[in-house]
Amino acid sequence: MSADYHANRLYRVAMFVKTGSGASDEDRARFVADVGRYFADQCSIEDALGLRLDKGENHPAFSLKLARRNDALRAAAAMLGAATPANARKIADWLKGYRSNGWLRDRDASVCPHAIRGRIEAHLWVALKARDHLIDWKQIQKVIGTPMELISASEFQGGG
Repeated sequence: MSADYHANRLYRVAMFVKTGSGASDEDRARFVADVGRYFADQCSIEDALGLRLDKGENHPAFSLKLARRNDALRAAAAMLGAATPANARKIADWLKGYRSNGWLRDRDASVCPHAIRGRIEAHLWVALKARDHLIDWKQIQKVIGTPMELISASEFQGGG
């Protein structure tokens, strides 16, 4: 299984500890067993939790940032009504314009600024907060055109 898979499980357990919800009984039991293995086998915490990265594998935090950015781009597309190439171009133009203007003012905010809430710029703020990097309209089209079923399936690339 991938480090992303294990990191997602670890994140759910952390959210459970923080909020009291978000992790299944199986997630929590697996976490307890992994921590037990860390002490019993005297292995690294990465090995115990299944977080050792394979060569060429992205760090799970990077994958999470991309997922947040992509969700925000999909939400922006939804405001426009459809995941069309024309709308991908509009989003790319808005993203570029916002990043060179409003983002300079808004980037240090810890929550979405009130002035842009409910507007497409709010989704652009979330996208840039997740990953401050411009992408072209073709990449945006790939992101907004990916069916949610494929996204969900790709989260479990390690097989479970």
